[in-house]
Amino acid sequence: VNEQDLELYRHASVFERVISLYGIATTKDAMRERILELLFYAIEIGGSQILATRAGILTWLKVHGMMKGPNREVVAQLLHLVESRCDLKQLEGWKGIRVSPLASE
Repeated sequence: VNEQDLELYRHASVFERVISLYGIATTKDAMRERILELLFYAIEIGGSQILATRAGILTWLKVHGMMKGPNREVVAQLLHLVESRCDLKQLEGWKGIRVSPLASE
C-alpha cells in the first residue's frame, strides 16, 4: 500500500468493505489477519485521518478490541496507532466525534 493506493482505496470504499468483511462469521482468521495488515499499512503511510473520518475506524477498532478473539491485542495496538497519528482535536470537531484515547480508559 502506498499513498496512491490509499487514495484509490478511499474513492472505491475499500476500507469500509474490508472492515465489513472482517465481521462476517464465515471469514477465516487468515483473512482477518490480512485485513488488519492492510489497515496497518494504511496507517503507516499516513492514512489514520482518512480511516477515522471516512471509514469510521476508531469506533470499529474500539468495538472489535472489546470482543474476544485471536486478534484482540492487534486491534488494540491499531487503535493506539490511529489515535497517536490522528489530529484528535480536528476529529472531535468533525461531526461531534468524541475521542477518548485508549491510554486513558
